[in-house]
Amino acid sequence: MANPTATLEVGSDGVAIITLQNPPVNALHPSVLNALFNCLREAHSQQDVKAIVVTGSKGKFSAGFDINQFAKSGGGGIDSRINDNFCALLESGPKPTVAAIESLALGGGLEVTLACNARLCTPGTKLGLPELQLGILPGFGGTQRLPRLVGLQTAAQMMLTSAPINDKKAAKLGLVDGVVPKDKLLPAARAWAAEIAAGTKPRNFTLYRHCSSH
Repeated sequence: MANPTATLEVGSDGVAIITLQNPPVNALHPSVLNALFNCLREAHSQQDVKAIVVTGSKGKFSAGFDINQFAKSGGGGIDSRINDNFCALLESGPKPTVAAIESLALGGGLEVTLACNARLCTPGTKLGLPELQLGILPGFGGTQRLPRLVGLQTAAQMMLTSAPINDKKAAKLGLVDGVVPKDKLLPAARAWAAEIAAGTKPRNFTLYRHCSSH
């Protein structure tokens, strides 16, 4: 089996595609998160890149943290400034980011999407923060970002019950910006990202427009 990672590919349209790769559900092993941040740094630094799409491999975005790894001493090798990295590299970096969500985005997987400037998903997608059923709290900004998108009452209900919501409710609440058929998800996300870069769609900041990684 291939090592958990994330890959970067830049298209002729100037949109970089970063793909989370840790089948079967792209759990956020520390190697995946560190590779994600390295890919983001690289994409932000390339002059031919104007926007970034983050997606998952094998028909799924991410089911969340790799709990076994996070239970290890020292956080399993994860960057200790991960919250700052989410803010600086996903939300407020030089290039806008769009999450292309297929099938599921749960726990840390949803938190990755919340830090992006826009989110598109496929029909039937489940989105949620189920950490409390594991006895932990969302640790990557989800407790701050989710209420700003869906309102405090709905966010609290989602977190306290650990119950995911479907694509239709997510669209109604504004958790996702659109629901797109599976075969059109990546092209739609690329186009959306390019339009943000061109200024024809707004770049949304869930927490802060500018944030430091100190």
